[in-house]
Amino acid sequence: MKQNISAVLLCLLMIASSLAGCMGTDDSTDDSAIAELENEITMQDEKIAELEAEVATLITQHQEAMAELATVQSTLQTTQASLDSAEANATIHQAEISSLEAEREMALAEVSMLNELMSNMSDQSNETLESMALQIAELNQHMSNLSLMLNESYDRHQENVTLVTQLTVERDNLQAALDQANNTIAGYLQDAADAQAMAELQDHVDGIINAVALDSESNGDPRVTITNNGLSTHFSYTSNITEEHTIYVEICNSSDTWEFNFDGKLFQAATGLNWVSMQSDAEIRNYAYRISYIDTYGFNLYGCYILKTPVSSNQFNTTFSYPNLNLFEYSPDSQNPELYISVCKQNDCPQTADWRVPYDWFRDGELHPHYFLGGNVIPVTINSELPCTISFLAGAGSSCQPPSCTDVMENVGSGTYIIDCESIALGESPYGPTNYTMLNASTIFFEQNVYGDSEIYVCDASASAYLFTGPYGTADVFILGLGSSDEINHTYTTGNPNSGILETSSGGTFKYKLGAWSDISLLDWNDPDGVC
Repeated sequence: MKQNISAVLLCLLMIASSLAGCMGTDDSTDDSAIAELENEITMQDEKIAELEAEVATLITQHQEAMAELATVQSTLQTTQASLDSAEANATIHQAEISSLEAEREMALAEVSMLNELMSNMSDQSNETLESMALQIAELNQHMSNLSLMLNESYDRHQENVTLVTQLTVERDNLQAALDQANNTIAGYLQDAADAQAMAELQDHVDGIINAVALDSESNGDPRVTITNNGLSTHFSYTSNITEEHTIYVEICNSSDTWEFNFDGKLFQAATGLNWVSMQSDAEIRNYAYRISYIDTYGFNLYGCYILKTPVSSNQFNTTFSYPNLNLFEYSPDSQNPELYISVCKQNDCPQTADWRVPYDWFRDGELHPHYFLGGNVIPVTINSELPCTISFLAGAGSSCQPPSCTDVMENVGSGTYIIDCESIALGESPYGPTNYTMLNASTIFFEQNVYGDSEIYVCDASASAYLFTGPYGTADVFILGLGSSDEINHTYTTGNPNSGILETSSGGTFKYKLGAWSDISLLDWNDPDGVC
């Protein structure tokens, strides 16, 4: 800066010199002028020195200012960054402020609602407080009343405690009496149960004088299982009895008319055993009597068919069978057949021998014999249900299906009947008429009543039939393929045999017996309608 000023002054000096030469030649003047210029130059130099000093100062100041400017610029940059950050934060804060202001508005609204609700609640609270005050007053009164009642209850409680003590003593006394009564009742019940068991046991020998039924389990525990094969009934017997004994199958309340109307043939067909007619002095082996009741006229009795099977000593099982026990259902008197199966050890039943019919028969009301009179009888337990072949007895299974069945019809009224069983036993009511078609019957028993009017069509000419006509009755029996030359017509005649027999070429046997003033016809039939 100083060098530049000197150069300027030098130029000014040269210009002045040139101008001096042109204007004059006066040296003194020039010297004055030069002196003045020199003075001026000196003054200028001084001024320049001053200016240079000022310039140096200014340069220093400028440098300092530049340094300060750099510092300020750096600070400015930092401040600008801070400002940018602050502005960004301010923007965020402004958004937050806006959100908070919105929340504040919502809060103010809620505060307003709460203030209103509080105002309302305050009113309600005042009412509630008043109500509660009333309730408290009422409760206080109630508590006062309860206190009075409690005091009374304490008094009563004390009375009750005393009473409870007294009642406890009475209860204990009554409990002791009750226990004693229960023990007594239990004894009575046991006695009653024993008596009931004894009654049920003795029911087995009901109607037999001086007969005693023994407990089965403690007397060899005899048991039997009854099954069937077609019409045949099979008995499988087991026991622990070591002594010789006899098994008795007893069917009571069946018809007494078998002997008289069928000459015992129905019994024979049912059991396969021969029947001994109850004639004077006849020895009876399959029939006995039980007492129904006793009145002023003596004993009223009912009959029982009895089937015997002997068992040797140390024989603990045996089997036996009968061909068609279903026929025992036939009972025109509408009685209820009953089954008893019993065992008598040797010498335990003194009347087990066959008995004889008195020469002059039994007098009215006279006691009739039974094989168990005065005997010790062991009932035989029947395992499971009875088979269908003895379905007429209580506890039996379902009926056998045709044709392997027995059809027993009693008190048959007028009508038409088609029967599809192998064995048939029919008993009619008085009058008629009746019409029967027997499709598969191989065994037939027919008993007509008074003034009967019967037609019987038999499809099997090889059947065994036993026919009895009632007084003043008429029976026409049509036999398939009999042939006209073998036909029989028989009318009752006083003093003549009023029975007969027809044997067919097929091996059939048709026996008949006529009631008074009745008739029967055994006729050929060719089944024109094909019913067979």
